[in-house]
Amino acid sequence: MKFLGFALFDIGRRIKREASVEKVLRNDQPHNDRVSPHSQNRTPLPTKQLVALCLMRFAEPVSFSVIFPFINQMIEEVGVTNDPKAIGYYSGFVEGVFALAQFCTVCFWGSLSDRIGRRPVLILGLCGVIASTILFGTSRSFFMMVVARALSGALSGNVAVIKSALAEITDETNQGAAFAYLPLCWSVGSLIARISSYRDVGEPIPSMWDILRNISVQRVLVAYAFMALISVSLNAVCVLWLYTPIKLGGVGFSTSEIGVTLAVSGLLTTIVAVIVFPPIERWVGVVTLYKFGMAMQVVSVTTFPLAHALALAAGNKGAYLGASIMLSVRCIAGIVFVCNMLLVNRSAPSRRSLGAVNGLAQMVASASRALGPGAATSLFAISVQKNLLGGSLVWFVLAAIGILGLVAACRIPSDRPAPVPDPERELELDCRA
Repeated sequence: MKFLGFALFDIGRRIKREASVEKVLRNDQPHNDRVSPHSQNRTPLPTKQLVALCLMRFAEPVSFSVIFPFINQMIEEVGVTNDPKAIGYYSGFVEGVFALAQFCTVCFWGSLSDRIGRRPVLILGLCGVIASTILFGTSRSFFMMVVARALSGALSGNVAVIKSALAEITDETNQGAAFAYLPLCWSVGSLIARISSYRDVGEPIPSMWDILRNISVQRVLVAYAFMALISVSLNAVCVLWLYTPIKLGGVGFSTSEIGVTLAVSGLLTTIVAVIVFPPIERWVGVVTLYKFGMAMQVVSVTTFPLAHALALAAGNKGAYLGASIMLSVRCIAGIVFVCNMLLVNRSAPSRRSLGAVNGLAQMVASASRALGPGAATSLFAISVQKNLLGGSLVWFVLAAIGILGLVAACRIPSDRPAPVPDPERELELDCRA
C-alpha cells in the first residue's frame, strides 16, 4: 500500500511535469515540422508509475469476471426462478448490468479526472471496486445482486482514467510499449478471477477430467476459443484500422470519429442482444443462431477490405459507407456472445458442474483474449509494412480463423446432452412435489 500510495503521488507529479514540458516543446517547435518518433531516442518507461497503473487495471477484470463461474448457481440458489432454462436470462442480465452502468458513467469519471486530477478519481474507483465486490458476495437476493453489479460498473471508471494517465506519463517513443501491458493486465486478471472463484467449498464437484471427457463440453470449449479469438482480434484491429490512413489500408478516421463509431457500435450491439436476440432464439434455436453468428463473423472480416476499397474510390463518403457496412455486420455477428453463454451452460453434464464448466470456458476465452489483440494488430502492421498480399494478409488469416470457428460451431450438437444423474437434485424435486 505504501508503494501504491507513493506511485500514485508520483503519477500526479509526473503528469504535471510532462504537461508543462509538452507545452514548452509545443511553443518552441514549428507547427509544420513534426518530429518522427523513429528519429528520437526512446524514453525509458516510468516503471513505478506503470506498475501502479497496471495493478489498478488488474483490479477491474478481477471484480468483473470473478462472478462468471458461479453466477448461474447463485441465481438458482436465491430462487428467482424455478425454470432451469430461464437461468441464463437472469445471469445474463446481472452480467450485463455492469457494462450498462459503466457505459453511463465512464465519461463522467474521465471528465472529472480532467478537472480534479487523475489520482483522486483512481483512488475513488479502487474503493468502489472493493465495496461493490463485498456487497455482491454478501447478497442474498436477486435485487441486491443487481444493485451490487450496477454499483460496481458505475464506479469502474478507472479504465479511461488509467489510459489518460498512462498517455500523460509517456511520449511517442514509448507509448506503444506502455499501452501493450494493459490488455495483458485484463487477461491475467480475468484468468486469476476465474481460478480464484472456481472451487465450491460447500459442495463436492465432478472431477475436472470427467468434465473434459464430455464430448459436448469439448466441442463448446473449442468453439468458444475460436469465437473469442476472432472477436477480440477484430476488436483490436478495428480501432487500428479506423485510425490508419487510407493509403495504408485503413479509412483514416479522426479520434472523435472513432469515438462516435465505437459508441454507435456498442449501442447497436446492445439493442440486437436485448431486443432482437430473444425472439429469434426462441424461433430458430440457440445452436442455429450461433452458427449464423459465426458465419457473420467471417463476413465481417471481408467488410474491412471492402470499406477500404470504397474509401479509395469515393474518399470520405466511401469511408463512411464502408464503415457503416462493417459496423452493421459486426453488430449482427455480436449475437454469438449471448448464444455462447447459453451453450456453455447447456453443455454442463450436471448442475454441480456448472461452475467448473463456466470456469473452463472463461479460462479458454482468457487465453484467446491474451493472444488475439497483440497478434492481430502486429499482423496488421506487418501486412501493411511488407505489403504482404497487397497489405491484405491480416484479412486472410482472420477469415481463416473465422472459418475454423464456424466449423467448430457446426460440430456442436443440436440436442441438449443427457444429464448425469444427480440423486440429491432428484430428492429435492421429489420433496417439492
